[in-house]
Amino acid sequence: MDLCDVVPGRDVRVSALRSSAEVTRHLDALGVSVGARMSVIRRRRGDVIVMACGVRYAIGRDIARSIVVAEDDA
Repeated sequence: MDLCDVVPGRDVRVSALRSSAEVTRHLDALGVSVGARMSVIRRRRGDVIVMACGVRYAIGRDIARSIVVAEDDA
């Protein structure tokens, strides 16, 4: 599933990034890389508010669709 499909309040782990190299580098600089854990705080008009590495980020719909995640059981 992609990040847009996650119900707010759920914890997920990034499985893959299907974005350009430039976007992938930017996400990596924010701490959003393969294996990273994040919590979905809210979805708003397609955008997703997440908590990653102790910081809240707003991720636009197009980029959120490129982030493949799996539920984090830990």
